[in-house]
Order: sequence, then structure tokens, then C-alpha cells
Amino acid sequence: MSEIRWGLIGATTIGREWMVEAIREAGGVVSAVMSRDPARGKAYAAEFGIAKSTTDRASRVTIGHAEGMPLAFANIYADLAEVLLAKKQGRVPHPLALNFSTAVDGLRSIAAIRAAVESAKAGGKWVDARAPSLR
Repeated sequence: MSEIRWGLIGATTIGREWMVEAIREAGGVVSAVMSRDPARGKAYAAEFGIAKSTTDRASRVTIGHAEGMPLAFANIYADLAEVLLAKKQGRVPHPLALNFSTAVDGLRSIAAIRAAVESAKAGGKWVDARAPSLR
């Protein structure tokens, strides 16, 4: 099996203290880091021998062609703050800031987990994974 490449979304303390080492101990490779602050991202990449550092918000999808991306929650909140600030200032928010999770996303995630548990208890029987209120 080939190694799994990980892209870190955020040059964070949690990544520094826990994620990088855990990924490497599990046989993975941290291939890239995305940070809103270019200097912080470059320093973080240099500190951990990470090949790529970027500030490009669109890189969340393809950062280092990673299979896994632990997401720093601060980035989600920064997107929400950008949308709220844009609304307050009467301007259009950055298009990539519109990708934050909503309450409906959370409801769908919980329903999917419940469906997986229900299916497992029923011996793998197919169950409707949609939230009852979204059926």
C-alpha cells in the first residue's frame, strides 16, 4: 500500500504538537501546509520539512494532491467572519469563504452516522441515511 499524503489546513499549534508526528508515525507524509500568513506557512513548512506551503484558499481542495486534510477550525470561523463582515459592509464576500458548514450539513452528518450504526446493527441492511426532516 502506498503512503497517504496529508495537507494541513492551517499552520497550527495542534499540528505542531500532535498532527505532524502522528501522521508520520502512521506511515503518512505531510505534503503541504496552507496558512493565511505566508511567512508563518513557510516557516512551518521549513520546520517540519514539508515540501509545499501556500496561502491560496482554493488549495484546500488540491493542496499537495493530498488524500487527507485535517482542517484547522479557525479557518472555518474565518470564512464565516468574512461572510458576516461582507454583509455588514455591503460587499460581496470572497467566493471561497462561502464553503463553511451549515446547520443542515451538521444534521446530515449526524443522520449519516446514525444510519451507519443502524445498518451495522441490522447486519449491513440498507437504510435511509437522510435526516427525517430532509426526506
